[in-house]
Amino acid sequence: MRRAEPAAALCLSVSICFQFTVSAPPRVKRHCSTFLATFGSTLDPRSQPRAPVLRRNAALTGDMHMEKKYGLELTNNSKASWAFSLPRSATCIGATDICKKVCYGNGVRYRTEGQKARRERNLLTIELLLEKGGPKLLAENLIALVDTVRPSDWLAASITGSQTQTPWTLRIHDVGDFHSAKYTEAWLLAVQQRPLCSFWFYTRSFSDAQVFDAMTKLASAENCKGWLSIDSDNFASGLLAYAQRPGVWQLALLQESKELLDEQVLSSLDSLRQVKQVVSFPIHRGGHHAEPIQHPALFTCLAVIGVHKLQPDAQKLRPCQACTFCLPSPRNVAESKT
Repeated sequence: MRRAEPAAALCLSVSICFQFTVSAPPRVKRHCSTFLATFGSTLDPRSQPRAPVLRRNAALTGDMHMEKKYGLELTNNSKASWAFSLPRSATCIGATDICKKVCYGNGVRYRTEGQKARRERNLLTIELLLEKGGPKLLAENLIALVDTVRPSDWLAASITGSQTQTPWTLRIHDVGDFHSAKYTEAWLLAVQQRPLCSFWFYTRSFSDAQVFDAMTKLASAENCKGWLSIDSDNFASGLLAYAQRPGVWQLALLQESKELLDEQVLSSLDSLRQVKQVVSFPIHRGGHHAEPIQHPALFTCLAVIGVHKLQPDAQKLRPCQACTFCLPSPRNVAESKT
């Protein structure tokens, strides 16, 4: 109990300073403002999102080397906002030649040593947690990670029943993919425990039967949307997987130029009844993109064609959050009380 006393004293001091800054004399206000600037932000879990400590494995974090080797971390990009990443080489079990060439992971931002180390650390931690406690233990840590990126005004919105300035969203894998059934099951447990967070993912791992079955359960969750990512190389197997579970899966097309795109891809889409049913991502690089193909079933990503601009400010809507086409329908914070 003694170890908790300094933290409790700090909380009390911060609380007192907040009260004094309202009505105290100028000199006292200056001292309180300095104190709050130094210590106040350390008590705000949103001030600097950090990877959670490995639950039920505290001994693993006792060594500095182990701390650097293990830990779960998110990335924050100007298109999707918060996302979870894994190494492509170890997890993209359904990668095609086309997607390897145009993957986000080829970008300069994702190829830094820091980003590579983060993805490797995520994978090592996943494997360790699955080994020590299975999907349940991994899910506990994923939940703790998701909780660190609630919108900064989450508490106020919860009290007043209003909307947060930005939605609580998480893209599962801006780099990497589902590569095992147990790993996928852990995400399902995490998603079910955080119904007010909107999750979504794109995958090419649909050729592995066990992984596909686990992903189908994940895509069936009310607050998660799953997209089967197809291109000229894998569209046949992708459409077959899509047909196996109608109403659960969505289709995402990695669209090459019309000259390169397999003609059978578009003819296969003719059978889809719903207009704007497939999201299309024209291949883009260096500010240029392939000419969007016009087809009744296709909805072209608005970020790719520049309708929604990339947003570096994390406190503002990112393109994916503004568009919402790929995301599940969000739930109001006020629903948490019902």
